[in-house]
Amino acid sequence: MHARVSTCIGMSVVQETGGAVGTLEGILVDPDTGKIEAWQVGGLLLLTMDILRFGLQVVVRSGEVLVEGEDVVRLRSLLSDPRRVIGQRMLTKSGRRLGTCRDLQFHSQSWTVEWFFPRRFFRWGIPVPAAQILEVRPDAIIVRDDIVSEKEEGGVVVPEPAL
Repeated sequence: MHARVSTCIGMSVVQETGGAVGTLEGILVDPDTGKIEAWQVGGLLLLTMDILRFGLQVVVRSGEVLVEGEDVVRLRSLLSDPRRVIGQRMLTKSGRRLGTCRDLQFHSQSWTVEWFFPRRFFRWGIPVPAAQILEVRPDAIIVRDDIVSEKEEGGVVVPEPAL
């Protein structure tokens, strides 16, 4: 299933037996692999590998799957990494500003990020496929220059003619 992070925030997390555990509050994305490693639930982390079903609700085996971030050795370096994805500026390699990444689309079986959604002021920008991302730095997400080979004319996005 393809989903956007903004629509998942606030989803309830329930146990397999039906008891409530909490709600999704945020995500932890590995900036090198583009994979969602964990969801934040009430100050704790829910690892994606502990999710049984992801749909209208997030189903886990029990509430005991929620962990402190420092307790998971492989997440320690990720938690201290200054690079973030949501809330980060997006720039082309040549320096053109695309906006700030405000949303992500991901696949809920592989937990890989597929699309980045930049926003400038009150307008959404051109969605950027994950394959167009060159690197995630502490100061910006760098995107290939050819992603913005389109120009706006009178509010309508018109592709530039191919040479």
